[in-house]
Amino acid sequence: IASLRRAALAKPRVEYENSYRTSPEIVFPGSKAGKIIQRIIDSRLNGMKYEHDVCKAMCNQLSDVIKDEIRREIKDVARYKLICWVTIGQVSGQDVRVVSRCLWSMMRGSF
Repeated sequence: IASLRRAALAKPRVEYENSYRTSPEIVFPGSKAGKIIQRIIDSRLNGMKYEHDVCKAMCNQLSDVIKDEIRREIKDVARYKLICWVTIGQVSGQDVRVVSRCLWSMMRGSF
């Protein structure tokens, strides 16, 4: 009788589905972002002369401005994490090697 009573009182287990998205709904608009980046770089660096101390601060500032402008002008990138890496170097005949490691989704990444 006790087992019948427990069975009658037991509630059925409810299973829920995930309520989060693992991928964005749209593909990143790379062409729009590229135009924004080019416009910012042209306006900020046009006519500048290379100075180590100034360029160090300028890299940080450009990175922040680029991310802010992309978020402001392209409303559909809310679910993307924007990473902006700016490198400024002096043109004096030497080679430059820049290396980075990133995870990249060929299905989602276009820029």
